[in-house]
Amino acid sequence: MIGFDECLSIPSKKFSTQACSDLTAAVVGAGISGLSCAHTLASKGFKVTVFESGRGVGGRMSTRRDKAPDGTPLQFDHGAQFFTASSPIFQKLVNIWTDEGVVAEWEGRFVKVDVETGFLSEDSVSYSRHVGVPGMNSICKYLAATEGLKIRSSTKVVGLRRVIHEDLPETSRRSSNELRSSLEVNEDERVWEVDVEASVDGVKQRMCGGQFDVVVVADKSFAALQSSSGKGISCMESVGVGAFGDAMKSAGKTPVFALMLAFENYLDLPFDALSVLSNPNIKYMSRNSSKPYREDEIDQWVVLSSVEFATKKIGNSMTQVGSGEHADLLEDVANELYAEFVEVVNKHFGCAEVKPLLKKAHRWGAAFPENDVGGGAKFFFSEPKRFLACGDFCRKPKYYPHGFVEVAVLSGVASAEKAASFFS
Repeated sequence: MIGFDECLSIPSKKFSTQACSDLTAAVVGAGISGLSCAHTLASKGFKVTVFESGRGVGGRMSTRRDKAPDGTPLQFDHGAQFFTASSPIFQKLVNIWTDEGVVAEWEGRFVKVDVETGFLSEDSVSYSRHVGVPGMNSICKYLAATEGLKIRSSTKVVGLRRVIHEDLPETSRRSSNELRSSLEVNEDERVWEVDVEASVDGVKQRMCGGQFDVVVVADKSFAALQSSSGKGISCMESVGVGAFGDAMKSAGKTPVFALMLAFENYLDLPFDALSVLSNPNIKYMSRNSSKPYREDEIDQWVVLSSVEFATKKIGNSMTQVGSGEHADLLEDVANELYAEFVEVVNKHFGCAEVKPLLKKAHRWGAAFPENDVGGGAKFFFSEPKRFLACGDFCRKPKYYPHGFVEVAVLSGVASAEKAASFFS
């Protein structure tokens, strides 16, 4: 069966960890969705390997650490500013994380201003705002520490194949070329073989990342990966799940820039977070140092750009991280967003400009999915192939944009439940 799953419960079915102890799973992507999936699978007894192309876990739940000129430590939640819980299931998870000491409620002063009319009001909502503590990435680190779960960072998945399991008797096996193309072998006799690219002694090398009973893709960008067959098709198409790849690509992406600011003294402002309405360049600013368990010796802020501003600045091409062109772009963005920040806080709150100790920008090339592609489903799956895809692109959140964390987590958990059901 190939389909889009709609059901979720925690747990939807009782599985013996002993029954799953010999099963292996590969998860592509160590963002909050991939790690929620990996944590759930590992909790059921699976041996899970998470492949992450970046240096660490978190994705948009990351926390950037830096230092002031005098060496004082700084930290910025430069992606997700907070998250909400609109469903009882996710609230249960948030309660668990709170009890574990990795989540707390952010009881700040929330305000919104319309820069055209000057109208100022309290940004009152019916939900609680939650943050990871002492940083947003604390949740991802907590999930990544699950027993039976291994993280392979700086490791990019570059290929997938369906092969006969290496532990089958020799009489049931064929040469690698034959077994990869044969249609005579039952899918139950096949496993996934994962090819990866990683640095060895400073040199990037392609190698086998292992064989796995099930694969879960939690990185939307994987859908664009081309097959190494030379046939001009995607990797997902080459293994029979091209429809899911097409759906993931149709989700699109919207860019956002984050500006990180640090001030020696606290700015005299009557809010900790401000939603900025009718401004073409910035949409949100928050005092990171007002969040629970943060470094608060120095006043630290995060300013998020509008999608329109980011799209205009990026244009039709993405600069390469680490290049001089990219550094110039970030410096230009930092100066422009800082000017917007100063104008808003001065014009509407009477706060005079203060030279920051630190002013840095970060580009999120794919901050949010542009389209809801799951049709209400939480994830995609192919039961015969034991392949799944999860992430925040599947279902539009109730609260935009901070509801994307909830959508991503529930997608990851639900996909793990479905993956375990393949073997029940």
